[in-house]
Amino acid sequence: MSTIAIIGAGAAGMMAAITAKQTNPNLHITIFEKNDKIGKKILASGNGRCNIANSTFSKENYFGYDTSFVNYALKQFDFKKIQNFFLNLGLLLDVKEDGKVYPLSNEAKAVVFVLENEAKRLGINFVFNCTVENIAQKDAKFMVQDKIFDKVLVTTGLGAAPQLGATQGGLDIAKKFGHTVFPTYPSLVGLEIESSIPSRLFGVKLLSMITLYVNDKQEEQQLGDLLFTKYGVSGFGILDISTAASFALQQHSKVSIALNLLPTFDRKQLLNLLSAMQKKQPKKTIEKLLQGVLPQKLIPVVIGNTIKETVNNIQNMRFEIAQTHGFKHAEVSGGGVSTSELNDQTMQSKHVDGLYFAGEVVDIVGHRGGYNFSFAWASAYLCGRSLAQAN
Repeated sequence: MSTIAIIGAGAAGMMAAITAKQTNPNLHITIFEKNDKIGKKILASGNGRCNIANSTFSKENYFGYDTSFVNYALKQFDFKKIQNFFLNLGLLLDVKEDGKVYPLSNEAKAVVFVLENEAKRLGINFVFNCTVENIAQKDAKFMVQDKIFDKVLVTTGLGAAPQLGATQGGLDIAKKFGHTVFPTYPSLVGLEIESSIPSRLFGVKLLSMITLYVNDKQEEQQLGDLLFTKYGVSGFGILDISTAASFALQQHSKVSIALNLLPTFDRKQLLNLLSAMQKKQPKKTIEKLLQGVLPQKLIPVVIGNTIKETVNNIQNMRFEIAQTHGFKHAEVSGGGVSTSELNDQTMQSKHVDGLYFAGEVVDIVGHRGGYNFSFAWASAYLCGRSLAQAN
């Protein structure tokens, strides 16, 4: 009987274990989990709703040194297979018009519930409150917590949300076995600004065109929600550019953003509109003209000596980014085990037979919208199929 050790009972670990055991019931699988229960990050995802997948995905939805690595996994375990997998476990999914997918119950705990129930039904073993810091190898076998296993899968995730038990211990294991590990960075995270302006605008939220500059060159542009915070900026639009911003900061590049706070108008339209308003009400100051246009907190910040200057301040507000808001506030992490040293069809190490990596610990990070879960399920599915094969 083949014995399998899985390090981490998150999305990838659970998917791999269930797939392997469903494929080969004779396997003996043990999952080692740092927390006292499975799926803590699943429970916290999507504000407790769990954006479990996206109905469409491709390598363009991912970031890493080689995003083409995801192609085989996403083809083998596409959204239809994700949907069928969970349907067979009794979980119905709600597919939104924008492609985001949630449990029909709108509760993340439903995802954890069906995964845990299936694992128990299959006889998968769990060891909770257990941090695996070292794996030894001898005679093509692996020693984990003083027990011998034929194969090991590392699905520890990375450093995002350490308050939920996140750890980068999987990278230490990878390095011990000769793998290249890329430095990690927070992703899907707010950005900190060394300026008093964001704190003055604390709580202001509006649709904005957000342009990211790296070393003064435009890197990305996103239309989305912008939220001013005490430390800087957040909101979905900021999260969408945060991966590229965080990676650039890690490379010690200069990172800045330009905010167009009224993106539904082009510059000429807005200038003409405010000028026309001023002609109709010549006694009104520019400040009073803006009271029906912008949130009140914004007006003192963008007001200029002329309408032209004011329009420029509204549609080209610039900030230099000091740093991200950190791993504690990040939804996921970028960086990790180099994909060039993993088999894209099995997720097995090219250095060590029987050693696998899947999910967030791999140098693939997805955009916001369920893409990280999609890769976790798909990469773990490949692992499960490979783990199920006899030695």
